[in-house]
Amino acid sequence: RGNRKGVIEANGQEILVGKALLVLAKKNKRPLQYEFQFHGNNGDWIIDLKISTLFDFLKDITFPFTKDVIVASWNYDGLNKDLPYVFAPVRYGLPMDTFQRISGGFVVNEITDYNMTPEYMKPSLSKYWLIYRAFKSLGYQIKSDFFDTPYFRRQVMPWTWGNFQSASDTAIDNLKFKAIGLGEVSMDDVSFTGIWDLNVSNDSVNGGFDNHNTYQYDPVAFEMKWTYPTATVFNYGRLEATFHFGAFVDAVATSNSNVELRIQWFKNGGKVGHGSDNGNGTLLVDLRPKLIDRKQFAGPLNDWATFTVVPGDIISAKVYLYMHHSGTGIDHIHVTVDAFELDFFRIPIGGTINFANYTGFKKYKFLDFFAGVIDEFNLVFQTDTTNKIVYIEPQHPYSLVDDQSTKTGGYYNGHFLDWSSKQDISKDSEMELFSDGDRDMRFAYKDDSNDGTLKKVQDRSIARLAMAKYVLPERFKRNPDDDPTKPTIENRFFAPLMHMDVVQWKGLTGDPAIMPQMPVMIPENISNTSASEAQNTFEPKSAYYKGIQSGWGWVFDGEVRNGFPYMFAVNYRQGGENDPILSYADEVITYNDDGTPKVTGKGLMRRFYHQRLAIIANGQYYTTYFHLNNNDISNILHREHIICEGQKWELAEIKNFNPLKEESTEVLLKKWSPIKSL
Repeated sequence: RGNRKGVIEANGQEILVGKALLVLAKKNKRPLQYEFQFHGNNGDWIIDLKISTLFDFLKDITFPFTKDVIVASWNYDGLNKDLPYVFAPVRYGLPMDTFQRISGGFVVNEITDYNMTPEYMKPSLSKYWLIYRAFKSLGYQIKSDFFDTPYFRRQVMPWTWGNFQSASDTAIDNLKFKAIGLGEVSMDDVSFTGIWDLNVSNDSVNGGFDNHNTYQYDPVAFEMKWTYPTATVFNYGRLEATFHFGAFVDAVATSNSNVELRIQWFKNGGKVGHGSDNGNGTLLVDLRPKLIDRKQFAGPLNDWATFTVVPGDIISAKVYLYMHHSGTGIDHIHVTVDAFELDFFRIPIGGTINFANYTGFKKYKFLDFFAGVIDEFNLVFQTDTTNKIVYIEPQHPYSLVDDQSTKTGGYYNGHFLDWSSKQDISKDSEMELFSDGDRDMRFAYKDDSNDGTLKKVQDRSIARLAMAKYVLPERFKRNPDDDPTKPTIENRFFAPLMHMDVVQWKGLTGDPAIMPQMPVMIPENISNTSASEAQNTFEPKSAYYKGIQSGWGWVFDGEVRNGFPYMFAVNYRQGGENDPILSYADEVITYNDDGTPKVTGKGLMRRFYHQRLAIIANGQYYTTYFHLNNNDISNILHREHIICEGQKWELAEIKNFNPLKEESTEVLLKKWSPIKSL
């Protein structure tokens, strides 16, 4: 009913190792025949990872959320498995904090969107260590010269997964509750001073809930109470919890009668003041008419209170009512409690980050992420299931700098297998001049409808940002219905990352021309900028962390610093052409911070896809037959080129090899062709 480990052997030699799935069995009085689907090589781990999510390989990451940890992460180089993240600055939808300039002990001016506090920063996650963790979970190791370069090890994914400190889709939701009043309560024409029984005792009516019995109503003290369970129940550590009280109130007072309503907050039994309540509670209703006056209020009332809590803490609230009946007037109040609830959490500085609480990562399949990485760098992978090694490299030799004249690496290792003598010339061979597909091949990252910065620039330029186009020869036909803005090959996981010049930090190092470049992600729907979740939910992005950029000034936690933790998809500053350019298109790199154009840096298409496109453009596909043996097939990596008829070919497909019959096997080859221009 499930897959089982399997090995195919012929004449005592292993041909394929992987997983077998039974699909058919025949019998009469005894079993006759079994038919399997056999998935070897890459299929062995693809099957196991098919339902795995990013959550499965991130959930064991935990660290204290402190300024020291943030600063220490700036040493990230991708080589330390215990540091799979970096807190590099990113400008999200909400502005940064205000910065005060002080002179002579006085505030001389305040600058908005200027001070990047530790609370504003969010971790960018390592691509390499996520892949490493996934394969390690299956007992596989990765062998890749490309993955071991700083070019790849320093690549990260900026935080796009929802609100970091107060994620709404987390395991911490176990602590949430919502209590609702059983009905309207009233006081009419009486004098009363004290805590009022609002009867908020049932948390399961009209939409109320209590996820893990954290709420209680004390019918004696008339107290609404929440208890943070001990760490043995939920280990979430130090949290910043915001509670909400909401009610509909209808009150009236006339002729010297008074009505006053307050909500009082308590932590572990002690009264806690917040805002301007002076410790007496938040004033919700205050009706004090003169002798011939009438005061009235009718409508909803709300109050929020925020507390730093640790396991074992108790947060509670009581409603204080003062009514004075003058004898000549009236004093009425009617209240219906709509909600007493835990509204949201934040992980404060000093709290604990535990990725096991970020259940939103379960929405992202690991294989989708891995496919996105493959699409960026034209990766080819093959698996040695016997030795549990996965080989991963870009398909062809590459250069990681702007100069493409010298290339190294690649999945094809530069060796050759001469199969000329194996060719079965008794069978017809077929040479096809490949011409299928669109003439214009376009490579692009996926679109991100949540990214307002991306949308604004694309609409202004009427172009798909980061998209590259390669035009094939005229024998390839253009689809007349083709949309020129729609890519032929779209990245299956990542969207483009936008950048901004941080103008407000210009000249902080003394050089008036120098200002940092920083990634920027702002929600497309500006009305959502007050919603914390919308600020940080985007399509995943791809970036490179270069390290501390000396000479660039910025403001961190109220301190002007020289040395900026620099992360980007494209470094538009001087020398950026030799850094990773995570754009399929070539990018214009400026020489100075004044925007003077200097060079055009080569993007992903030109660095990693050019050789593949040259082979497609040449288009010679050769179907022929070879007398192959078990050794030819058990060379599962196939990293060599094939020599046939004095030509150099890439092996594309071996069809229907039968190890038990002396017959030739159909093979599809692609003619290698040099790149004609850079």
